[in-house]
Amino acid sequence: MLRLCTLIPLFCLLGGTPAFAIESETTPVVALRLSKTLQNGGSIDATVNASSREGFREHERKIFEIRYGKRSGSNEFMGGYNIQFDRNGSPGSEHRLWQQFRHQFLLDGSSIESSMRIEERYFESTDQHGTRLRMLNRWNRALPHGHLLRLGYEWVFNMEDISRTTQSGVAQNRLIASIQHNFSNGDRLEFEYQMRYLHLVGQQNRLQNQLQLMYVKTL
Repeated sequence: MLRLCTLIPLFCLLGGTPAFAIESETTPVVALRLSKTLQNGGSIDATVNASSREGFREHERKIFEIRYGKRSGSNEFMGGYNIQFDRNGSPGSEHRLWQQFRHQFLLDGSSIESSMRIEERYFESTDQHGTRLRMLNRWNRALPHGHLLRLGYEWVFNMEDISRTTQSGVAQNRLIASIQHNFSNGDRLEFEYQMRYLHLVGQQNRLQNQLQLMYVKTL
């Protein structure tokens, strides 16, 4: 029964997938994460990344995030703080506090995870704040030579109006594919592609292709 419950959001949220976008853009991202396992079974991570638009021709944003996770069996709770600044077209910083619950189970040599995240967002430039819900379902499959394949779908929903262009309702739909290589010392290298459909108010909806390369260093 528990496994069935984790799959229900995937079928419900796929029904909200929108029509094709009119405009598109490509955003490359590079990231570094430091990760440490704690004696109590928890973990703490610190991540910094930077992104640009259209092949590094236009600066987009920088992000710093710190998070804490605690696993119990197949379940994991995480909480964190995220700050984003130098966002293109959006002066000032955005602060986020978030909490996430994730459940994972094995299925025929692979695994399926389902997570729900609540983000509390605050924008310095406008002194506005709001809450956003993110739901992710992802399939993971181990490959030879230390590789891991991950395929997922994420649905993003704004709880209330934040600005003229960021209003309540579905904000994004994301298809995610990534390949991860695990090194013998515990470090890993991840390459991820996201196809994001952005729902914009007062503007043409946009299709965003994000390419991210991240190195995770285990302390």
